[in-house]
Amino acid sequence: MTSPFKKCNRFSSCSVNNCPLDPEYPDRSVHEDDPEQECTCEKTYRVRIAEQFPGMLKYHGMTIKEYKNKQIVAALSEENRHVFRGESY
Repeated sequence: MTSPFKKCNRFSSCSVNNCPLDPEYPDRSVHEDDPEQECTCEKTYRVRIAEQFPGMLKYHGMTIKEYKNKQIVAALSEENRHVFRGESY
């Protein structure tokens, strides 16, 4: 079976060791000398890839921060979600 990170269009040139599309994320180590410390792919792109691998990625292709923010917003009432996003209700 193909790994989610291999579906990324940056896979052949990427050097991020702790990729959100890696089933081992966030347990991989990041060395201070690594040229790329964090994934630069858009969240929506990573999430679309993750959807092809249900149950394989703990954070569904998101970084820990993105995932926690999604949980916080999901727990808000509809009115508070609009306030959080800066939308008028």
